[in-house]
Amino acid sequence: MLHTQKGTRLLGEEGPLDTSAISIPPVYCPIASAIHPNSGTIQARSIEWITGLDYFSHPTRLPRIIGSRAGQLSARLAPDGFDDHVQTTADVFTWQFAFDDDRCDNSELGHDSDGYLCLLAELLAVTNTLDAEPPSDDPYIILLHGLWRRIRDQTPPGLAHRIMDANREWLVSMAIQASSAARGNRSLNHYAVYRQWSGAHLSTCANLENSYRVHVPPQEFHSPRVRAATAAVGLIVCWDNDLFSYHKEITGQQVENNALLLVMEERGCSLQEAVDIVVAQRDRTACLFLKLRELLLPTASHELHEYLKALGHYIRGCLDWYLTTPRYTHIGGSDGYERYDCLTLPVGWADTPSDSTLEPIEGLPAVAWWWDQL
Repeated sequence: MLHTQKGTRLLGEEGPLDTSAISIPPVYCPIASAIHPNSGTIQARSIEWITGLDYFSHPTRLPRIIGSRAGQLSARLAPDGFDDHVQTTADVFTWQFAFDDDRCDNSELGHDSDGYLCLLAELLAVTNTLDAEPPSDDPYIILLHGLWRRIRDQTPPGLAHRIMDANREWLVSMAIQASSAARGNRSLNHYAVYRQWSGAHLSTCANLENSYRVHVPPQEFHSPRVRAATAAVGLIVCWDNDLFSYHKEITGQQVENNALLLVMEERGCSLQEAVDIVVAQRDRTACLFLKLRELLLPTASHELHEYLKALGHYIRGCLDWYLTTPRYTHIGGSDGYERYDCLTLPVGWADTPSDSTLEPIEGLPAVAWWWDQL
């Protein structure tokens, strides 16, 4: 996450941020846990790939890269995907996590919007130089250049461009998020839309297609019902991420926006009450996704069928990953991760949703159209 300036506090300006323990209730997710049989190899190869440049072997970077377990995440999102393609997705995730930690969250550049925009211009130019040498000696640009060339050669042109475009949207979104927060333009309704960009949701969806070696036909992929199902999964995963990353962001005093903080600000409620509200919103949206998927599957092409299956793995895979990766279960120092026990993790899985209403979420008019697709 890009910050507006070092030490900036944009929510709760007066007094300390709430670092009290929060309790996340058992999670509703009626999708079975699964993981690719070669997950260990995928993880190891991603580490080998990124440490091919000495920059990433530095002791302040490598423990975080390993602790993010991007290879495991890719393996959970595509448990029956094609090995080489799941590996490419793992390398994309590895690059994204390393960049986010190194150039956004934990660096001076992360607090320098102008500096970030200069780097952003170079990153956006990479896709225009794939037939030439990398346009910069920056290690992130060198790796991204090679990664995009691999994806170009591995996927159909339309999907390759969607993967690259979605990653560009993610990079741009971090600058937008910092600017919006600095200007006080923050509401849960607004956040529900752009959080999907800053959470790299569309990038992940495009990489899921690559992992399964499918390219959903445009007439299906861009239909309102499929778009609503895709967006609904984005809110579920991003709300789950805000729940599981809250303790990390608060402890580091590095918060512009988080669904929990925005709910507390807008409703004047306690932190635990905000947890319950956010959980209810993600549960209601989960019920929407399951219903939309049920409506779509009978007439879905093979490609759309695989994509919808992958969206289910995406929801459950992220939850399993949040519960096991040091990126969310630990707080990292310069030498790696230290245990952080403020968060009370769920002790199981809920059999029923806390809110099963198949109607739009109150206060989020920007996403109400999703329920119109039922």
